[in-house]
Amino acid sequence: MKKIISIVVFFLLPFAFCSLPFGKGWGCVSAQTIDSAEYFFDIDPGIGNGTLIPLTLTDSTSDSMLISTEGLSTGFHNLFFRVRDTNKTWSLYEGDRLYIYDTIVAASALFDSSAGEYFYDTDPGVGNGLSLTITPNDSILDTVVASTAGLNSGFHTIFYRVKDSNNVWSLYEGARFYLFDTIAQTTPSSPPLAKAEYFYDTDPGIGNGISLANFSLADSIILNATLPTAPLTAGAHNLFVRVQDTMKVWSLYEGKSFIICNFIPIADFSADTVCINSPTTFTDLSTNLDTSALYTYAWDFNNDGISDDTTKGNTTHVFPTPGTHNVALVVNNTSGCIDAVLKTIYVDSLPIVILNIPMDTICANDTLLLSGGSPAGGTYSGIAVHNGIFYPDSVSSGNHIIYYTYNDINSCSASSYSKIYVSYCTGINELQVSGFQFQVSPNPFRESAVLKIEGYKSIGEIRMNLFNVFGQEVYQSPITGNSLSIPRGNLASGVYFLKISAEGKNLAEGKFIAVD
Repeated sequence: MKKIISIVVFFLLPFAFCSLPFGKGWGCVSAQTIDSAEYFFDIDPGIGNGTLIPLTLTDSTSDSMLISTEGLSTGFHNLFFRVRDTNKTWSLYEGDRLYIYDTIVAASALFDSSAGEYFYDTDPGVGNGLSLTITPNDSILDTVVASTAGLNSGFHTIFYRVKDSNNVWSLYEGARFYLFDTIAQTTPSSPPLAKAEYFYDTDPGIGNGISLANFSLADSIILNATLPTAPLTAGAHNLFVRVQDTMKVWSLYEGKSFIICNFIPIADFSADTVCINSPTTFTDLSTNLDTSALYTYAWDFNNDGISDDTTKGNTTHVFPTPGTHNVALVVNNTSGCIDAVLKTIYVDSLPIVILNIPMDTICANDTLLLSGGSPAGGTYSGIAVHNGIFYPDSVSSGNHIIYYTYNDINSCSASSYSKIYVSYCTGINELQVSGFQFQVSPNPFRESAVLKIEGYKSIGEIRMNLFNVFGQEVYQSPITGNSLSIPRGNLASGVYFLKISAEGKNLAEGKFIAVD
C-alpha cells in the first residue's frame, strides 16, 4: 500500500545585509530569488538529484504538500529539503526526523472524562493523584486551576497524567514553578538624594570633598560635569564620588581611574614601497612628544597585536611575502599617555626571469650574440660578455656562466643564468702541406658533421681517421671529392682527434667534439 505523509515547508532566502568588521571593510550579501526545491530521504543523492518540488519564483515560500514514502521501511527516517536560487546556487539542506508506521493501525481509544489526575513533587501512585475533569477526546487541551494548598513557598514541580477508556494510564508530564507567599512584601522607600561631592586620590573625610553642582531631589541621579584637574600632576589618578540623602546619610564612594597627560602623543609614520627580500624603511612622523618624558615605541609588523620592534624613531623590517601588510605603531610615555596608528604598506614581488641560451658548447674562435632571456629587455653579463655578445676566445676552455638580469616597472630586479662550454675545436696542430685547408662544421656536433678540404690534389686516396683521447681509432673513411659526411654513430660525447692523410703524409690534424 502506498504511504503518504503531509508536511508544511517554509523556505526563505535572506535580504541584503552589510557589515563592517574592524580593519576589513564593508561586506554585503544580496537577496536572492528561489526558483527550485527538492527533497530526499536519509541519504543525499547529490545536488539536483532529489525529488523536484514545483515552486513559483519568490524570495520565500510556505506551503503544505503530500510526499510519498513508498519504498521506505517502517521505522525512523530523515527527510531533507534544499532550495536553489536564480543564480543556480543551492542552499544547505534542512531536515527533520520522522517515524513511519505500518499502514494498518488500530483506532485510538477516547479518553474517559473522569480519568485525569495531577500531583506535586512526589508521585503518590497511579490513580492516587488529585482528580482532573476533562472532555473525552483522542487529544486534550484544557485550562484548569490547580490548588497549591499545603505547599511551602519555593520551587515545586506539578505532574499530570490521563487514562483512556481501556483503563490504560499514560506516563506523567511535569513542569517546574516557584510558589510565592500570598502576602506581598513591601519595600520601604529610601530618602531622596540631596547632595554629592567628589575628591581625587585621597579621601579628605566625609563632607570635606568638592561639592558637585546642585541637582533636583531624586532617588537616583546621573551627573554630566566637567571637573577641573588642577593642581594634579601628569600621571595616573583616581576620581571618587559619594552622595548624601535628605536624612544626612552619606553613601559609600564610587571611583574610576584616569590619566592626566601634559602631552598626548600623536603616533604617525610613513613607509617606502620595496621589493620582496629588501628591507622596508619606516620613517617616524610622531608628534606632540614631551622631550622631558620617556617614551616607548612598539612596532607591530604582523598585525597580531604583538610588538615586533621597540626601536624609537625610524626602523626597518623585511617582510617574508609580497603584497599588502598592516603595520601598527603604538607610542606610550611613562605617564600612561598613549596613541596608536595602523597603516597598510605594500611589498612588490620580483619578476620571474628565465635564461635559455641557444647552445651549450661553443668553439673558442667563434662569437655568440646572446639571446633566450625572458622577459625581454634585460641585460646579459659575465666574463667575456660585452654589449650582449659572448667572446669565448678571451677565456680558457671549460664551463663558463652567463647571467641575465631584468628590472621591472617597480625597479624590482631578478636574475637567471646558464652555463656554456668553451672548446678549442679546430686548433690545427700540424700542416704537412702548404696551402692545404680543412673545416669541420658544426663543431661541436650532435648527430653528424661535414668535413671540407681544399688546396691539395692527390694522385692517391685521401683518408680521414678519428681517434679518442686514449689514441684508439673509432672511425675512418676515405674522402671522395672535397667533402665527407661524418655520422655520430655510437660515438659518446667527448673530445676526439682527427687526422687527414694522403700518400703516406699527414696533411693536417685537429680536435673534433661530440655533444649530447
